[in-house]
Amino acid sequence: MRGALFVAFTALLAIFVYRLISVLSTKRVEKRREADEPCRVAIFLGSGGHTTELLQLLSALPPKRYTPRLYIISEGDRFSRAKAIEHEASWSLPNDSDGGGSQQKQQPAHYSFVELPRARKVHQSFLSAPASVVLALAACMRQFVWKRTELDVILMNGPGTCVPIMLTVYVQRFCGMHSPRLIYVESFARVRTLSLTAKLLRPFVDRFVLQWPQNPSVSGADVHKSWLV
Repeated sequence: MRGALFVAFTALLAIFVYRLISVLSTKRVEKRREADEPCRVAIFLGSGGHTTELLQLLSALPPKRYTPRLYIISEGDRFSRAKAIEHEASWSLPNDSDGGGSQQKQQPAHYSFVELPRARKVHQSFLSAPASVVLALAACMRQFVWKRTELDVILMNGPGTCVPIMLTVYVQRFCGMHSPRLIYVESFARVRTLSLTAKLLRPFVDRFVLQWPQNPSVSGADVHKSWLV
């Protein structure tokens, strides 16, 4: 009996390890989208400068294509929520679209918010941070795995709550579920070195963006170096 259990456990462990290696080592091949095909996008707003930079980046995207939009914010982050609502309102303002002076109202696409616990609060001890990360991961799992919130792309630029978001996406991939592409844009303030979050996420995201071409910290086929904000 014990021998049979040992064989079964070993087989399950081997399958688990094989699947994990397969998910981590396989390069995702995305189908080419049509120019007018909607893209379901999530935007993680990390508050403060992170929020400002990512909303500046988002303003360059056509709202009619990148819809619906899901704004992921930290619990109690009123600043990011207000800025996102303000940004969405700016897309609904009339604009001179044909150059002839006629005003045409931009119809904003559907957008919503999700709040997650912070992976690490400001000035929180590193000793207690793992517990906060677990809580944030559980919230991510509940939202994106149990509720089956399907997305095509997640845009991130820090801070630490990006880590449980990334882990949740890899759980989806491990289970063979639909999972979004992960795009991480390093802060414009990082000229020579990477942030801790960027160092952690760099090996796992599908596209890593540095905004300073002369940044020597990292290179590779999945690294884009150009000013975006």
